[in-house]
Amino acid sequence: MDHFLEEYFYRPSAIACYSAGIFGGVRAAMQWRTILCELGTPSIPSLLPIGKVSETLDEAGRHFVESADEPDWIVEASHLSGVPLPAVGALHVAVESALSQGTPDSIETWREILIRTLAEVPPPILAGLLPPQPFRSTEMHELVEPGEEPSVSPPAIEALDETLALWMNGSPLTELSGPALGKDPGDSRRGSGNPLPKLITLTEHGFGFGLSRVAGALGALVDVAGAEDVELVPGMEDEGRKALDLLPIAVRFGCTDRGTVAWFRWGFRRRRVAHRLADLLPPPEDLDDNDLGSWIAEQRRALLSGELDETFDEDQETFIETLRAAPS
Repeated sequence: MDHFLEEYFYRPSAIACYSAGIFGGVRAAMQWRTILCELGTPSIPSLLPIGKVSETLDEAGRHFVESADEPDWIVEASHLSGVPLPAVGALHVAVESALSQGTPDSIETWREILIRTLAEVPPPILAGLLPPQPFRSTEMHELVEPGEEPSVSPPAIEALDETLALWMNGSPLTELSGPALGKDPGDSRRGSGNPLPKLITLTEHGFGFGLSRVAGALGALVDVAGAEDVELVPGMEDEGRKALDLLPIAVRFGCTDRGTVAWFRWGFRRRRVAHRLADLLPPPEDLDDNDLGSWIAEQRRALLSGELDETFDEDQETFIETLRAAPS
């Protein structure tokens, strides 16, 4: 907690504590009183102790689930994804509409489904799904600052669609400035108020921890629906299932297909490098994840040691030499 020390100064605090027994964690709360005073944020006299916390949560959870009036399989999808139940229920309704335009079979088509799903989610629920700060200073601010309109702003969804596509397709970060910020894509200045810091925040936190979480909830819905014999995605083949499994990682790290994800996970954890290597050395299609990781590791070793039997043009050789010269 002392990492954010100054942020606690001169602010009141309160202590909530719990335990499996009847005392509700009050002994730990007494220690926290001293710590909070030293941090500069003294606690109010009253405590909120919760004894037998498992029973309390069970009862509260049962009441919440009953009041939500959702099928059991949607409740399970909410539990698996860590996304609140009302939001998962709204995603279920929205994704059914989005899937009416065809069955996805790749990461790119699932990305399109994700965008169409978000466009159908009620604005207040969508605002609760995404972290507000990364989006506020962008052309997508209406996603996290909903007005009184009953549907999500089309320009905001269009900006999200274009920006996410560029991110996942391996475009330079500065190229995201156009759709994301409405600014010159060539501006690479790093100072406060310039595009690059905003784009880094958007991709690391807005996409990396916001959109990827929604993608995970989408995967949980499809998984649980399949296990419960609910036909959420009619006619989906194995390729579509595998692509959906990779969608949260692809959104978070900016990858567009299985090869790019593989090079990012097991080769070089740099987005544009992974895209370039997926073009130069595309992985075999028939490998499972364990064998794919081993294949990438061997290709990486051979690439850096100069043992590859491949023939590259001058530009590719320059790229490879740069990789070899970079710190490992």
